[in-house]
Amino acid sequence: MNFKYAFLTLFFAFSLNANETAVENLSANVSENLTTNLTQSQPEALDEQTQILQANETASESYLRMTKALYDSHFGSSSVENLVFLFNKGKNQIYLKEALRQAFLSSHEKLGEIVEAAKNVLVSDADALRIIAAYCSNTGQVKDGLEHARKLIKLEPLNFVNYTIYGTLLNQNGNKKAAVLQFEKAYWMREDVANLIKLVDAYKAVGDLNRAIFVLENALEKHPKNAGVQIYLSDALVLRGNLLKAEKIYLELYERDKNPIFLQKIAQIWISAQNHQKLRDFLTKYRIDDVLLMDLEARLGNHARAAELAEELYQKTQNVEFRAKKAMFMYEGCDKSEAEVAKVVSEFESALDDFVEGKDDQIGEAKAIYYNYFGYLLIDHDLDKERGLELCLKAYELSPAPYIADSVAWGYHKLGDAKEAKEWFAPLLKDAEFMNSPEAVKHRRAILGWFFKVR
Repeated sequence: MNFKYAFLTLFFAFSLNANETAVENLSANVSENLTTNLTQSQPEALDEQTQILQANETASESYLRMTKALYDSHFGSSSVENLVFLFNKGKNQIYLKEALRQAFLSSHEKLGEIVEAAKNVLVSDADALRIIAAYCSNTGQVKDGLEHARKLIKLEPLNFVNYTIYGTLLNQNGNKKAAVLQFEKAYWMREDVANLIKLVDAYKAVGDLNRAIFVLENALEKHPKNAGVQIYLSDALVLRGNLLKAEKIYLELYERDKNPIFLQKIAQIWISAQNHQKLRDFLTKYRIDDVLLMDLEARLGNHARAAELAEELYQKTQNVEFRAKKAMFMYEGCDKSEAEVAKVVSEFESALDDFVEGKDDQIGEAKAIYYNYFGYLLIDHDLDKERGLELCLKAYELSPAPYIADSVAWGYHKLGDAKEAKEWFAPLLKDAEFMNSPEAVKHRRAILGWFFKVR
């Protein structure tokens, strides 16, 4: 959150009610409360009408300036200049305070000058000190901001907002442990979600994850339906490694709100933990990402199920990539008998027919993978070596990757062209990672000879 609006929340939203549905909506509530409070504060200048009329200028001119300032303020125009003028004429602090407030809200070009004036005049005004501290934070004047925050706490020691301001500035100054104490004080004074989140973030910043979870669990006991607390607690549990408990909380949120983002959170938990079996079981039950489930089934060796999902996805989307993937999964899962390989070839032929029709634009350069895969299959099984080599060369044009160059070399070798095979394979010897693969070892021995040594 932008520091300016963060501080505006602290200054004016004293009666902030936490949103009960999601953390993301907290800022919307802050803005609504802020608008209400600011609007309610503007008639304050009306009480000073008599004093304005006693200024050095004529009464009528003064009245007109005051009226214009209030009118501009109400309808959103710039009234800062008029307020500054009134302050300079009558030295009434209320105009400087209102000018400061409006200049801060509108990022007025003279905000810096007004802040400097306010530092010398509004030394005992808590509202002004809060704005000054916020301005110092936004402009990197952290030490000055800390000084004004300390003054603020002395002036209003029982206002929780002042401690959150001080804690924020301490964080900016790198005093994270000292900041924790200030956020704790603010939360003890006002146990709302906004202060809870600031405190939890402060605990995380100093690595005290256990304390963060402790206060979140206590808050959840008091507010068992608060989505913001539940989300923060789940995230903290994930960091600590308590994944099952985090999953349980997200499932509760999903069952209550039916928001799929909570299911995506659970999927991310198991992805991050690299727990493929838990991820598979979860995706199979909730079907929130069939593409991920398809690839996961293939990774786990369930190629028949991966092929079924590829077919389902093709029928839903008409994306030809899923036809090619289905063929690949069929081959990986079959017994490599002539009958089974023939089925794979037929499936690849159907996919390639779509490629020729131009439907491969859906997948861009990824089609190099499928051209190479099918081409290598035709070469390795001696089904159509010439066509297989042609497909591999086409793949290499799209993506000159080592594994595709290896397929091309293998194609020339199977066709009996030893010279071309060696020319294609020799550059691969520099790729240590690729040369350690089983296919590379097999092809090196066949193409370069059993006793060939890499220099």
